Amino acid sequence: EFLNGRELMPSSSGLYIADAFSAVTFDVVCANMLPAALCKLASFISLGVKEDTGVLGLSGIRHEQVDVVKASFAKHGIVFETERRREGAAPGAEWTEYVLLTGRRPRRSEEEQRAYAAFLAESAVT
Repeated sequence: EFLNGRELMPSSSGLYIADAFSAVTFDVVCANMLPAALCKLASFISLGVKEDTGVLGLSGIRHEQVDVVKASFAKHGIVFETERRREGAAPGAEWTEYVLLTGRRPRRSEEEQRAYAAFLAESAVT
């Protein structure tokens, strides 16, 4: 995956940006995308959230798609804390209920870090 022409690589400690050579995490990460894109990018988005203190906000999710999005992010250690629902419509779309999910990425133990690094390595190969 690329961000502004720079390669992004997930690791168990955050996102590595090709020309920075270090893990990068953020206090606040927001993503307003269709659920298919959120699920595909779940590892990258999740790893950008600073452990313990960072906050993740996901929007653009219709109420019937919430469980799929939550499951995709749970694989990457995100624990959702709130779900806020509001009716609305994107331009040209039907009126429906959309959901804002907010969550955090709790700190992992060393054993969990190793297991997650193995999961990422296996995911990259398949």
